[in-house]
Amino acid sequence: KENDEARIWQRCKEEEDIIYDSGMIYNDVRLNEYLNSLAKKIIPQDVSNSGVTVEVFVLRSPLINAGMYPNGVMYINMGLLADLDNEAQLAYVMGHELTHFINRHTLKQFRNLKNKSAFFATLSMVTGSASGAAGVPVDLSSLSVFTFISSINSYSRDMERRADEGGFDILLNNNYAPQESVKMIEIFETDLKQDKLKMKI
Repeated sequence: KENDEARIWQRCKEEEDIIYDSGMIYNDVRLNEYLNSLAKKIIPQDVSNSGVTVEVFVLRSPLINAGMYPNGVMYINMGLLADLDNEAQLAYVMGHELTHFINRHTLKQFRNLKNKSAFFATLSMVTGSASGAAGVPVDLSSLSVFTFISSINSYSRDMERRADEGGFDILLNNNYAPQESVKMIEIFETDLKQDKLKMKI
């Protein structure tokens, strides 16, 4: 098990390098500072005290989604930011992803995959298939770890329920209106339904 965790972390690092070099990251100093300060604010104190650090980046993607690597790097798509009405909704999304991260859901779900050999075979091709020229946006669908962790369907129902509860708790613990979580859940459910319809066409 330790071996597969090391392999996942290595692939995550390789994919992060690809994303960084691809031009997909939206660099806005004030926005980056704001997002990272918010992440620092809402992360549970016991987690922060343990030395865990989180770093947030924005991706130039119209998709309504976010994802977080198991090493503490969070990506939020511009498409999602554009759909937000207020900070509470953003805090809920970040809290949802933080809960997946804190509970190590990504690693647990990888270990639940029935065909690990096929999965890691796919991972072994990532750096060759997705390493576009610098400045040229890379197709996120070719980045298997990121695609997995940023997919609404990637985690089990129990994990998603726990992440929803974690996002809700973060709203309560930081004096945000808890009802703001409802809109975000509706947005993700609507987006998921649209994706399923596209798959049928």
